[in-house]
Amino acid sequence: MKTKNLWQNVLLFFASIMIVLFSATTVKADDTPTGLSNDDVLGYTPNGSIIGRPAKDGIFTKPSSLINGGTNAAAVVNNTLSNTVYMTFWSSKNNNGILWSNEKNKMDVTKNAYFSFWIKTPVDTASGGGLAFVMQNDPNGTNALSTLNGNATAPMETLGVWAADQNTSHLANAIQNSWALEFDNYPNVSGNVNDAFDKDSSLDSTQLVSDKVHIASGYPDDEQSYSPLSNGAYSLIHQSPIYRTIGTNSGWHHVSILYNPNNDGKTANITYKFNDKNIDGTPNTNTGVDSATNPIEADKTVEIDLSKFNLGSDKKVTWGFVGAGNTGASESQLIYEQLSSLADVSVDAKIFDSTQNDRELTSNYKEINAGDNLKLQYDLKYNGGQEDVGKIKTTIDVPKNVTLNYGASIKFANGNTENISNSEIDTANKTGVLTHTISLVTNVLNTTNNQATLTLTGTTPTTVADNTKVASSHVHFASDTYIGDAMATDFVIRNPKIKTLNLDASLSSTEISTITSTNLKGSLTYADGSAFESEGALLNVTVDGKNLSQMAVTATDDNKKIDFSLPFYGSSDAGTDLPEQEILGPGTHTITISANDHYNNKSETKTFTVTVDAQSLKLDLGDGNFSFANIQSYYSGDVRRNDDWQVNVIAQDSSWSLSASGTSLVNDDSETFDGEMFYRDAQGEVADLNSPTLISNSEIEKSETGTFDVTKGWSKNTGILLHSDGDLVSSGKYTGTISWTLNNSI
Repeated sequence: MKTKNLWQNVLLFFASIMIVLFSATTVKADDTPTGLSNDDVLGYTPNGSIIGRPAKDGIFTKPSSLINGGTNAAAVVNNTLSNTVYMTFWSSKNNNGILWSNEKNKMDVTKNAYFSFWIKTPVDTASGGGLAFVMQNDPNGTNALSTLNGNATAPMETLGVWAADQNTSHLANAIQNSWALEFDNYPNVSGNVNDAFDKDSSLDSTQLVSDKVHIASGYPDDEQSYSPLSNGAYSLIHQSPIYRTIGTNSGWHHVSILYNPNNDGKTANITYKFNDKNIDGTPNTNTGVDSATNPIEADKTVEIDLSKFNLGSDKKVTWGFVGAGNTGASESQLIYEQLSSLADVSVDAKIFDSTQNDRELTSNYKEINAGDNLKLQYDLKYNGGQEDVGKIKTTIDVPKNVTLNYGASIKFANGNTENISNSEIDTANKTGVLTHTISLVTNVLNTTNNQATLTLTGTTPTTVADNTKVASSHVHFASDTYIGDAMATDFVIRNPKIKTLNLDASLSSTEISTITSTNLKGSLTYADGSAFESEGALLNVTVDGKNLSQMAVTATDDNKKIDFSLPFYGSSDAGTDLPEQEILGPGTHTITISANDHYNNKSETKTFTVTVDAQSLKLDLGDGNFSFANIQSYYSGDVRRNDDWQVNVIAQDSSWSLSASGTSLVNDDSETFDGEMFYRDAQGEVADLNSPTLISNSEIEKSETGTFDVTKGWSKNTGILLHSDGDLVSSGKYTGTISWTLNNSI
């Protein structure tokens, strides 16, 4: 079948004189028309058993003596009474403690990293002090420590990190090439030498009290981190401070540090969170006023300058912990939880409604029907690290109103399957908690066996109090080298509402080309004429048997009808930035559509066939704003084109011909320009544009496939030009139209 496309340009002409062409398009019925947090650092409860976890071997370097001449006060303690392994700092008076990552556990600044740990630090006493998390490239390496003039213990306010007031060279004995995050429980506010760091205007002085810790960051060896006072003391410029209660009853506090390098290669964002988890590993959602018994989460994000580390070709820094004490023995304790360089593991917890086509429950669609079958899925993914993850003790809080079925299992990337016994399921149904230890040596997680998926199935009651809310549920993983938590979404159980859902749908065209589209249009109604609820419905579409993403649709004003229109394109040439799932490609395709509402009432399935013809034609005129040069009123001769002409023919396996015709030019007073547009070919042959004139074709271009710039071969004297006869022309803007016709034949 012969097809023809007709395009028009509106020509604007200004006298003194400028001419501009604007395009318009006319399409006949038989023409081919023109056309995506940080993830939570999930952790572990320090009340749980971690006996046997590596304390420092293979992770930290702990020098026995310090460069200030003292003994390293850091210690690794195995407390059999509380069943924890923890590290302590400055347990002896007036001393420092340091633990630095070893060589293989250094952090690559070009990659994402995270650290999570629990800290317990005493309330402000005469002993005072605190500790800091530090990233550094100090020449002293794993002996790095702030000192007083290189050979004496730095004052307590430095925490063993910052520059001492009385250094002969102020910055020389801070930890060099570093960034630090301090947890300081002692306000140094007297203003005297060695006791003025917290006389800083960036701090809230009302928060510097005995039962609070202030948390802030900065560069220890950077002069911009300090403000000199008149008496020779310095205050410390605290970046992005946080204040939180550490009263005697507040116990352990969870800390997460997330490091993300930016694309510029020069900076990175660091997010630090405090009190982000409860002691049982669940997210801290407390609200109100922060206190020892009501800890409130706080977080800050800072951008750091990577040049401060003065790294060479090796883009790795040493990281670790530094603590300091004052005049009496005291103790800060730390339990490391997740270190991405040791074992980088991500965890996830999902719930699917098996009755409703394995629909995943989300915050946007969490409702299920009473009696629905559920699938609970827990994923562990090993992303890298220096240690395997094995003997993983799994503790799952089973969602309320869910009874587990027998047949649960864990599948591994290596093809192994580990079954969860029926007795474990029976116990879980009685207690609401499932415990299972992944103990087989063959199933440890590492780079070759990098994923474990634990799947449980269960049923819900057939009748419930309507809109029964089920709280989010917690899963906890604990091993020698990794401890993590995840939360499965909360959901709502509703009693079903049985209705007949009607679907009306049709395709706007069953035959298209690679540069055109078709629309799957239709509507949804209930047979009884009732209104849809606010959630509307979901469209389920397949193309050639492949499921597309479910599409949510909502009702019109009266809520009794839902209209929809889904486009499908012949190819990516049919538009710009088209969604991949809406592109068909040449050939014959089968499209199916069905719908369901949030009570899982389902419509019938309708099936359509659409054919995409590989042969196609398209004319690209850009924005259609074409113009000629300005002329004087009495000018006689040809008028050259400006550089805004774009005439491209896009063809796919099709012969083609392009012709053009033009109208006279008139101004706003309806006066006609004394002259006309014409076409001159490369051989000098001239044709007026009073009727369609051949401009180019596939024979001239010697190809039926490609993008052909018709104006490319035009010189200043060939192509479409304007001739002025030289009679007086009134000043103003003159407008005309060029009509372009593109045929799929020569």
